[in-house]
Amino acid sequence: MHSLHHNNTWTLVPRPPHSNIVGCRWLFVLTTGRMVLLSGTRLVLLPKLHQLDVNKALLHGKLGDIVYMQQPPGFVDTRFPNHVCKLNKAIYVLKKALCAWFHRLSSFLVTNGFSCSLADPSELYCSLITFVYPSIVENANNPMFFQERAILAPKNEVVQEINNRLLKLFPGDEKEYLSSDSLCQSEFVHDDFDESLYTPDVLNGLRPSGMPIHKLVLKVGVPVMLLRNIDQKYGLCNGTRLRVIALGKRVIEAEIISGSNIGKRTFIPRMSLTPSDKRIPFTFQRRQFPLAVCFAMTINKSQGQSLSKVGLFLRQPVFTHGQLYVALSRVKSRDGLKILILDNEGNPTNKTSNVVFKEVFGNL
Repeated sequence: MHSLHHNNTWTLVPRPPHSNIVGCRWLFVLTTGRMVLLSGTRLVLLPKLHQLDVNKALLHGKLGDIVYMQQPPGFVDTRFPNHVCKLNKAIYVLKKALCAWFHRLSSFLVTNGFSCSLADPSELYCSLITFVYPSIVENANNPMFFQERAILAPKNEVVQEINNRLLKLFPGDEKEYLSSDSLCQSEFVHDDFDESLYTPDVLNGLRPSGMPIHKLVLKVGVPVMLLRNIDQKYGLCNGTRLRVIALGKRVIEAEIISGSNIGKRTFIPRMSLTPSDKRIPFTFQRRQFPLAVCFAMTINKSQGQSLSKVGLFLRQPVFTHGQLYVALSRVKSRDGLKILILDNEGNPTNKTSNVVFKEVFGNL
């Protein structure tokens, strides 16, 4: 409590009428021996004021919105027992904590002679994530929340970057699954094939389209996408979206959140998969869970889905015919769409290129 007071985290004020007051409780973490204050589903770590790491930095962001919280149990001010805490500083994983900290950091740097880039990646991601996934921590256990929303991008590397960022914001412990990669036996019939050139490290680094990555990191509650057809009758097809229920050693339990079998639970095993990418001059096999985190997905993977909230991120323009139309037509209403476009210099813009093969309309 001394640290929180010293940091001026909140101010005691009379309870305002008709305002939502966030509850809180204490939790003792055995692994660190540190007291933790839980505010609703939001986590407040008590920081050591003589040092500041990246995680605790979020506790020093100044809030732009007014947030009221109940006084912590056991530390109610006897002089003002009916007062509430008006938060002055952002709380860890609070909806706008990330934005608040970056705004404060940017202001400090500008006043000290630095110039602010319009294309600050943190700010750009923050606005898109907040639009598509507002209050993601509070809705972590709500399967309905992930059914009709997604961030779309043309290329896999951008999708992977967004998914990694959101996975870090998502509450819960991570579980890591590593694939087993090996060359297919058919490659050894060639006399000029040098096996030593394709070590496990080389195979692990490959990311062919439609294949799970070597290092798959998941959390309970995270939305994932199935990358292979397993049981079409049961609705387990390539592109089906699921929500992780349990993470086992040999199987992953998940609940279907898209298609005609929403709500059904299933177990996903590891599978031996071979990429069909012809650009790879050899054939290899990867044994891994056929899943990918899908807070964000490629535009091609989104085909056939109807969503209520869509964030379209165009770091580069679309690269094939009809791709932009597919992305824009995923959303049910104009209010449910937010587009973030960057120009060649990485700055936000309101224009992008579309790809249309005019030959398609030749016989119409």
